[in-house]
Amino acid sequence: MKSNSPYLPISDYGLIGAMHTCALVGNNGSIDWACLPAFDSPSTFGRLLDWRKGGYYQVAPVDVVSVERRYLPRTNVLETTFTTASGVARLVDFMPIHPPSHSRITLGSGRRGAEPDVSHLLKHPRSSHITPTISLSGSDVSEPFELRFEEKIVRILECVAGEVEFAVDCFPAFDYGTIRPRVILDDNDSRHGLAHGGANALLVYSSMPWDVSEDGFVARGTISSGEKVYTAVASMSHYTTDFSINEAWVDPAQIEHLLEKTVAYWEDWSNNCGPEGGLSDDLLRSALALKALAYEPSGAIVAAPTTSLPENLGGERNWDYRFTWIRDATFSLKAFLDLGLTEEAAAFKDWLEWTTAYPEDLQLMYGIRGERRLDERVLPLEGYWWSNPVRVGNGAAEQFQLDIYGELLDSAYIYRELSGELPDRDYWALLRDVVEFAAQNWKRPDAGIWESRGGDRHFVYSKAQCWTAVDRGIKLAEDLRSQRPDAGLDQDIERWIPIRDEIRDEIMEVGFDSELGAFVQSYGAGHSTPRR
Repeated sequence: MKSNSPYLPISDYGLIGAMHTCALVGNNGSIDWACLPAFDSPSTFGRLLDWRKGGYYQVAPVDVVSVERRYLPRTNVLETTFTTASGVARLVDFMPIHPPSHSRITLGSGRRGAEPDVSHLLKHPRSSHITPTISLSGSDVSEPFELRFEEKIVRILECVAGEVEFAVDCFPAFDYGTIRPRVILDDNDSRHGLAHGGANALLVYSSMPWDVSEDGFVARGTISSGEKVYTAVASMSHYTTDFSINEAWVDPAQIEHLLEKTVAYWEDWSNNCGPEGGLSDDLLRSALALKALAYEPSGAIVAAPTTSLPENLGGERNWDYRFTWIRDATFSLKAFLDLGLTEEAAAFKDWLEWTTAYPEDLQLMYGIRGERRLDERVLPLEGYWWSNPVRVGNGAAEQFQLDIYGELLDSAYIYRELSGELPDRDYWALLRDVVEFAAQNWKRPDAGIWESRGGDRHFVYSKAQCWTAVDRGIKLAEDLRSQRPDAGLDQDIERWIPIRDEIRDEIMEVGFDSELGAFVQSYGAGHSTPRR
């Protein structure tokens, strides 16, 4: 691995987001990762994965002596304080919050009968192209699982002592750095610019006029105590070179208003987290991070906002985690419910129900809108700290992993225990099918939670999660039995109890190594003797 790397340690990045996507902001003021307009979009700023080609968006003083950073209390608004020889400057970074997606479909009935009423959505079929509103405070209503807003990143640099010379660099590189954009300035107002290429476009703004430098925009100047520089970018799903609509899309007054609204949103959200006494700072920060990873239009939660960060520097185990894993459902639902966030928990549960139609078709992961095809490909990028290959998509989506059946049932059981709500008839019909599938298939080998690409094995954890699927199915059926005596629940419980016992007995006989005093990873590992 090369020395003198330009790459920052991951710990030097802060995260900002608005429940559609996130950006990583380095302690040098550089946004080196941002996929716009959604988590799974190709990167617009991707220097994190290729320092030369990836693109970046940096706002910072020159000749910085020291850096301190924090989040504004109870928010996902990031503040970085730079000290130079001549003064002190404070950088505030945030992504404005969208209005909620009121047209998200929730399932109350109709899984195997009448379908949910979606007639109000037909005026905008999924195949149509809807022109985005170029407004920082637009109130468009999106389709379920579809993003119709332009996504924005807003940055404010303020001199708070002395005077500070600053530099603003905005070098977008669309489609993971593979598209060299064309960059142009408004002939009438060089504070506004546009970068476009392929199907991508980015509006750029700076209160200090831009200059064009090769494939990007630069602004330079000096500010004294109390003075500010405002800059912002907004993605567009299509582009225009007509600046008649661009001049009004943002100005300093709007940016200050957006900051006020964004801070107020996060403070209000934080005030509703946890018990009446509130949460510790560390726990609240974790809750804010989890909220930032939620995709608001659908309720899905991504495992991470990044792709191909290596498990070990210089290694090859670099995967795309901008998807939603079924196994994360249990942990995410429990976290939300423990924090009193019933709306987020219900949204994620609805996403699970909407996405997981039939157990035989269940995948271990899905796209944030419920996509099944997550085809994996390798990009021509050098990788973070030269760790390659760089992958987008995730071929593990096609693996057979038995643990997801237990995790899906466990999430339903936890939701019932902590919310007090029993599954309705249609959701129970799905859950019952999942229990039956686990009961009939638990003896099969699988790829396991390690997503092994070297062949299926009899992983002990997978067997244990099949036990969980049957056990939670029994418990839910027992809860439901008092309300639905005609549902055949007694027969289900009687059939599932011996299967649950059989799974446990085999795990203890074959999956536990008495010499090691521990469970083994898979049958035949350690000193165990495989039955098969």
